[in-house]
Amino acid sequence: MANPGGPAHDPITALVHSILQSDAVHLPHRAVTISFFEVAVRFCKYISADGGATLTVLTAFLSETGIQNQNPVVRSRSVSLHVACELREM
Repeated sequence: MANPGGPAHDPITALVHSILQSDAVHLPHRAVTISFFEVAVRFCKYISADGGATLTVLTAFLSETGIQNQNPVVRSRSVSLHVACELREM
């Protein structure tokens, strides 16, 4: 059944945008940070449709929360997820 509100009112889109607007990526536990990036990659088609969300995710990937993170696990996982997202867009 089609969503009468259209894609902008899709529940998944709303959920993804809620996660992106939260400060979850800044929480101190590495599992939370990695989960944020995994959600961003999994739903990158929803994110790429919104320029503001794309900027939010790209900033998170490239900042101290992502590839500049002090934790080597977060750093390496964010790099591999960023590459995976870029490959999906090709």
